[in-house]
Amino acid sequence: MKKIFHLILGGCFALCAISCGDDAASTGDNEEYAAGSATIRLTVVDDATRQPLAGVAVKHTLLKISETTASDGSVTINLESAPRALVGLEFSHEIYDTYTTAVSIGEVEEGTNKMIDEIVGLNMKAVNYVAALNVVDDSTYLPVQGVSILGLLTGSDGTNEEGSVNIRLPGPGIYNLRLAHPEYDTLDFRVNMPDEGGLPGETIRVDLGTLALTLFGGFRIVPVNLAGEYDVQIVRESRARGAITGLIITKSAYMSLADADFEWSWNRSADFSGTDFDYVFSASGAKWVYPLCFKLYYEEAPNAPGCYRVAVTAFLESFSPTGNHVVTEQSYYNPKKKELHIEMEFYESWLGLTGWDEYILTARE
Repeated sequence: MKKIFHLILGGCFALCAISCGDDAASTGDNEEYAAGSATIRLTVVDDATRQPLAGVAVKHTLLKISETTASDGSVTINLESAPRALVGLEFSHEIYDTYTTAVSIGEVEEGTNKMIDEIVGLNMKAVNYVAALNVVDDSTYLPVQGVSILGLLTGSDGTNEEGSVNIRLPGPGIYNLRLAHPEYDTLDFRVNMPDEGGLPGETIRVDLGTLALTLFGGFRIVPVNLAGEYDVQIVRESRARGAITGLIITKSAYMSLADADFEWSWNRSADFSGTDFDYVFSASGAKWVYPLCFKLYYEEAPNAPGCYRVAVTAFLESFSPTGNHVVTEQSYYNPKKKELHIEMEFYESWLGLTGWDEYILTARE
């Protein structure tokens, strides 16, 4: 081992003892003490298994010490003039965290050589688990900065100005997390981090792509697909006489139904002439079936922020065209829940009798 014959030492410092995993030791100058020599014999081990580690680089820049541990984890440093402590000794290895510490020597009488034996434990580098994603506004598709990730005990940095964030996870597994921003609705999402048996210091990365947030109470124009029939149709309330019957279907599908599907025969083309609508369902009275037609409008519903306005455009009762009409209508479509809520009150006149019927219908795609 290389001997150090000259030490350029200055300043004052406190004595530090080796403690495994404690990196609080100073890296300043070593304390001068004009005395005898010292031989420092170090054994470097894995802190968890206490097995010796070969190939660990042991360095001290100021004193130009550069040694490597042998197969038994040992290394010897010879100091011709021993300071009270050797500060700033650094240990590094490819798969272990770099560790800097001090070796306490104490006073050494002139003309003597002091033997110092120390054991240094190193911690293996952890495998890093990272989920990466981008967050955008679901209307403008511009990045959203400052989105927090909730659901981790350790927390996570928010999205940067590009809407990107790397979420550090404790390890493999399934994580149910949430995106939160004061101006946007929260969004739940899931990360499935695989167990790929990564090596120490390796980063296992999952790319979640792009997630979109909706402005809190905002209004979004996005494609709405109501093609075909709904799978679920629920009548929330029916007052007076009548009930909701028939599925919500497209105009073309309704127009193609055979007359036998109804309790009477009539020319739908004539009754629908001049009526602008996209979809239709039916409300039944005591005996008759009345088609009700509606359109989806891209405007904010006053009673349902963030939802599309639905307007009932026609209430058709072919046998009594004497003033039947919708009185009030507060219907909307919620694109987030894929739910259509139709609520209306309509006026009927039939054979001299008048009345008001109210229907509240919920249908989900």
